[in-house]
Amino acid sequence: IVQTKVAPMETPEKFIETFNHSMNLLQLDYVDLLGFHGINSEDEYQKTLTCLDVALDLKKRSGAPRMPWR
Repeated sequence: IVQTKVAPMETPEKFIETFNHSMNLLQLDYVDLLGFHGINSEDEYQKTLTCLDVALDLKKRSGAPRMPWR
């Protein structure tokens, strides 16, 4: 099982950029688990929900059983 984690980002584009950076560091094209850290306020919680929606959309569009990176 491969996991990566990211902090909640201000925009979907920034989330994708951060996620892609993490995947480049791992040198993989998927992860099984995606975690978020730094959720210490209502604002961070809302950003996390937005990022989670983006992540789920990426997964759905890929048709992959795992969280893809492309």
